[in-house]
Amino acid sequence: MFRWTNGIPYFFNNLKFIEENKRHLSMYLRTWRDMVEDYTSGRNALSMAEVYVPEAGLIPSSYGLIVADYKTHTILDGNCYSTIGIIHSIKAWTAKKDREDKVDQRGYNDYRLIKDFFDKKRIKEAYVMPRHRKTPLDLATLTFDKFAGTIDDYHEIVLDMSPWTLKRFDRRNAESMIKMREEILALGFELTNGEKAAWTRYIKDIRK
Repeated sequence: MFRWTNGIPYFFNNLKFIEENKRHLSMYLRTWRDMVEDYTSGRNALSMAEVYVPEAGLIPSSYGLIVADYKTHTILDGNCYSTIGIIHSIKAWTAKKDREDKVDQRGYNDYRLIKDFFDKKRIKEAYVMPRHRKTPLDLATLTFDKFAGTIDDYHEIVLDMSPWTLKRFDRRNAESMIKMREEILALGFELTNGEKAAWTRYIKDIRK
């Protein structure tokens, strides 16, 4: 599917994704399914449906491509917009402002999301960057309140995504994206003739 990139970090960097929560997946797919239904019915009432739906496929967009295979618990990340498996400083700062009882218009709460990872010991590493020096935190010595108390200085929080395996690719590098296409096929996905042609054009374009 093709869709807005804003929801990608919340979907993937979330224990509900890791634990294969069906409602979490269904909620994420609902917008796309609504767009497909809107476009195929000819109503054209939803913004961007007429742009995204006709071009959708197992192919990279201008931002790249992400593939999540639930059978093998494999994530192929070839996008350049959102970081999977790492929560960066802006998201951590937002979490401090959220606290547990506040959600945005989409129902998101970054504080609660990070707290879930912390409570279940799903944070592998965390770094602060006071005075522009990247410094690791000793997570074993911190309560969550102390962890959240230094959140203004966070540079990144590295998540434990197991049992998912995360493989990264550079969507601006032709050889890397060729490798991603090989990995997609190795997982058992099949490309249509149109998708094969789109991949060929994409790789040709980034080689220019």
